Parts: sequence; structure tokens; C-alpha cells
Amino acid sequence: MTKKYAMKKILLFLFIIPFISLSQINQDNNPTTHYYDWGYNTANQQINIEVGDTVEWTWVGGGNHNLVSTSGTESFDSGYGSAGKKFSYTFNNIGSTDFVCTPHAGNMFGTVTVSNSLSLIPEKSVEKINIYPNPTYSQITIEGGKQFYVEIYTLSGKKVISLTGNIIDMSNLPSATYLVKLNDTAENKELIYKVLKK
Repeated sequence: MTKKYAMKKILLFLFIIPFISLSQINQDNNPTTHYYDWGYNTANQQINIEVGDTVEWTWVGGGNHNLVSTSGTESFDSGYGSAGKKFSYTFNNIGSTDFVCTPHAGNMFGTVTVSNSLSLIPEKSVEKINIYPNPTYSQITIEGGKQFYVEIYTLSGKKVISLTGNIIDMSNLPSATYLVKLNDTAENKELIYKVLKK
């Protein structure tokens, strides 16, 4: 492989990454913001999101309301406000969190359920790949029956790690969501996954 060809391939990949981020990832797996109203007519509000997503509530109608977690994996308190107030919270833990408006708990309550969908580009025909822990504070382990050449990118397309191995140290990376690209040179395949570094 000539240097010129290798450079073209790298530039093409870096050009494609933002489009993957904007189109395919945003469909299901990229951290996004979900918008909901919060008022007297929001009983049993059920919100299903992915790890790293943000929920933004906007106070509607009359009254003075708050939005407080009561149980579950996250803890938050919006403080009180009236129509037009906004409160946003980013959910970084898998699981469910119940919330209420304390003065109006009978008709203003709900649950946020956070799940984790790893694969950005589902590959139905390939063997199962398991990346854990995810989220991680330090390192990730890649299980897939073989050793991969691994490249890790920010969502903006900047490469931050490249190596061959199945245990990857991410402890020096800032807290963010990263794209983990696994290169299977034997089968000429590339798989991309999302990993949240806390």
C-alpha cells in the first residue's frame, strides 16, 4: 500500500465519520436531546433514551412546579418555576429513574428509562462482539474470539487511540462518548461501536 493510497483512505474515513455521526448514529445511538413538556397534563410520562442522552423539560400552563427524582439510578432537582422554565439533565447511567412534581405528585410524574445500544452499524452476519464495561472509567475489554486492530475516535472524527489488542486503556481520555472502530483484517471488515468514558 503506497503512502498516497493510505493517506486517501484515512482522509476518506475522516470525511465519512461526521456523516455517520449525523445520519446513522443520530437515528438511534448518538447522544441527543429529547424535549418534553412539564405541566398538569403530564401524568405517567414515560421517556426511553440511550446512555449519554439529555432530556429537556419545558414548564407549560399555569402553576408553580418542580421536577425531582424520587428513586432510581439518577438524582436531580430542577427547583421551582412557572411557564417557560426549562430544565435539562444528562443521563449517564443505565436503568430507570422516577420523577415527580412534589406539590402535584398525583398528576405530574413519570419515569426515564436509560438503555445502552452499542453497535452503531449493526452487523447481523458477524460473530458477537462484547465490549465491557460500558460506560467505563478506565479500560475496556473487547471479546470477539480474535484480536482486533482498534482505533478510537471522538464524535468529531479525531483519532485518540490506535493499537492492536483486546484490552484498551481509556483512563487518560476526557469524559465523553467515543467511536471504537474494530478492524478485522482477516475478513476485511470494520465494526464501529459507541463507548461512554466517564
